[in-house]
Amino acid sequence: MWSLIIFTTLEENKAIVRRGYEALGRGDWSALKAFVSPNFIDHNPTQGQPPGVDGFLQSRKSLMTALTDFKSTIEDIVAEGDEVAVRLTNSCLHSGTVFGVPPTNKRVTYTETTIWRVVNGRVTDRWCNSDTLGLLQQLGAVALK
Repeated sequence: MWSLIIFTTLEENKAIVRRGYEALGRGDWSALKAFVSPNFIDHNPTQGQPPGVDGFLQSRKSLMTALTDFKSTIEDIVAEGDEVAVRLTNSCLHSGTVFGVPPTNKRVTYTETTIWRVVNGRVTDRWCNSDTLGLLQQLGAVALK
């Protein structure tokens, strides 16, 4: 069986990832689902996140229900081969329970670095490192001594 391979440039791969973040910011779940390959693997899922596309979308919806007015600002975006690395700052309002923390209605900001693999115009893999500790500190759930 033959499969079609679509070659994209580094700039096209970066544009695909940017469109994914834009769809997430709008809460456009159909566009986000189109962004993700059916064989998608999230290498850093949130606690309890089911595998695959549906698990990824479910966790994003849950996160964006708890953290509303969500805005991601891309600070850096770099592409090499089939991977796109993004360093961003997320800003949101804590208006629902997240990571077991009830709503505080505080505006919080935290950073994130994510690497996306892009194959045939869609993302197939995600590796993410978010400053969850910094987020929990801002919500008052964790105190440093």
